[in-house]
Amino acid sequence: MSVGDWTIGALKEHFEQRFADLEKRETDAKHSMERAEDQAAATRKYTEEKSNEFRGQLADQAATFMPRAEADSRSAATQRQIDDLRAVVQKGLDEVHRLVWIGVGLAISASIAVPLLLNR
Repeated sequence: MSVGDWTIGALKEHFEQRFADLEKRETDAKHSMERAEDQAAATRKYTEEKSNEFRGQLADQAATFMPRAEADSRSAATQRQIDDLRAVVQKGLDEVHRLVWIGVGLAISASIAVPLLLNR
């Protein structure tokens, strides 16, 4: 039995070849998918390692930071010392000003008293 140029044997051989080709493509696609999954897993693992490394760096960095409460207390202590020094310097300047005005008063008094005493 034949239809056109096709015989039953030729049709069977044709479809067997088509099925074999389909199976080969399916196998190739499975292998490609497996390779893609392996690559995705490797990429995911690499990303997780880098993320963990980064988290570790952040943790190490955070461990070296000074806690806010300690920084605030140190800052307040430094500000108190600055204020104390400023008060001491201001007190010294006030004393210098007082002595300068005493000197000016003595100079004025002497400039008035000396001619008066000499004219006697």
